[in-house]
Amino acid sequence: MINIEYYSDIDTTPYVRYHKFIKYITLQSEVGNSAESIPQRADRALGYITSNDLPSAIAELSNLKMLHQFIKNDIIPEGLANAVMVKSIDGVECNDLTLEGLNKVLLKLDSIGTTKKQVAEKNEEVKKKYHLNWRCIFPKFLRGKT
Repeated sequence: MINIEYYSDIDTTPYVRYHKFIKYITLQSEVGNSAESIPQRADRALGYITSNDLPSAIAELSNLKMLHQFIKNDIIPEGLANAVMVKSIDGVECNDLTLEGLNKVLLKLDSIGTTKKQVAEKNEEVKKKYHLNWRCIFPKFLRGKT
């Protein structure tokens, strides 16, 4: 059985690692992870255009463009957020926080059978442990969302 150790509290998580987690989880939340997010982004942009809310439409189209680049370049913010919080796998420290290093962690997690559901659940667990209140931290990102 493979042992995966995650950083589990804010006091022991290295500063840069914590902020990279915030960065990737915010990108995942605001931009999306996959092609399934494309219609949502387009519909939201169309709604803003119909409502004559040009700044929001531009922001939404920018998010759509970023999502396209993520998909094209195999960048998965949800997975990167998860990988950044992995402290070690079978006692081997995971300290390379570059995109390449985080992708290696993702590949290792994938090779041992980690599922998308497990990644999403671990990210939610981390957010809860860190008492992240996204409505307070990023109110502008939540505009128009339920």
